[in-house]
Amino acid sequence: MYPKRRWTDNAQPAEVTSIPQKIGRETTALGTLASWPFRIGQEIRYRLRLAICAPSAKAAKELERGRVHSERQRLAEEYSQGYLDGWHECYAACLAAVEDEVSRSAELWAAGDVLTRLENSSQTN
Repeated sequence: MYPKRRWTDNAQPAEVTSIPQKIGRETTALGTLASWPFRIGQEIRYRLRLAICAPSAKAAKELERGRVHSERQRLAEEYSQGYLDGWHECYAACLAAVEDEVSRSAELWAAGDVLTRLENSSQTN
């Protein structure tokens, strides 16, 4: 697909440079090998500590049961709070609608009183 690159006598491939070392700390093969037992010891201590401090199967089941219960309780509280907020909002809207109807019906009664007065005054004539 691409043409092959041809080396001429003048062109030389770029020199490969070594990876820079950390300043002030030389790593030798002996130093690297000496750290392996230390690392293995740390790993063994860590795993032993996990095994010793881990809860028993019964305690782990109890902790899981408690976690699930608290999660359900939290969800139930969120649901009930939302339900009550919606109920209060609906109640306020219904109360406003009833008050509006009552104020309109008061106007109708006033209009009815005016009409009855007119009928009463016409009867006296």
